[in-house]
Amino acid sequence: MGEATHQDGGFLPQIKSKIIEMKNFWRWNIKTKECWFSDSWCKNLGFEPEEIAHHEDTWKSFVHEECMPRVWEKLQPVLSGELDFYKCKYRLKNKSNKYIWHLDTGRVIKRDENGNAVIMEGYDIPIAS
Repeated sequence: MGEATHQDGGFLPQIKSKIIEMKNFWRWNIKTKECWFSDSWCKNLGFEPEEIAHHEDTWKSFVHEECMPRVWEKLQPVLSGELDFYKCKYRLKNKSNKYIWHLDTGRVIKRDENGNAVIMEGYDIPIAS
């Protein structure tokens, strides 16, 4: 068998897809408020992917109200471009209405011509129950 190269159109996207899925990947369009949550992200909260609306409001509804100010405080310097990476521990509500601590990380991957954040992506993992 030959080695995979960058010209191999099938191998690398498949590997990237598997890595993204394993890491509870999410992507957020800041302008439209649309979000995409990987299957594993949804399943970690006890949901099937089709049960979750892919929108910022859905994510906000899962974040514990006491954690939300800290989450936005950590997000702002990344959205403004002051920091490159976002990292925050907070509680997310699962399908059973139980809050689980998560470690969420991400970065802005696209900005508009004025430097405003357009798309952010990252992953989160449950760290305690």
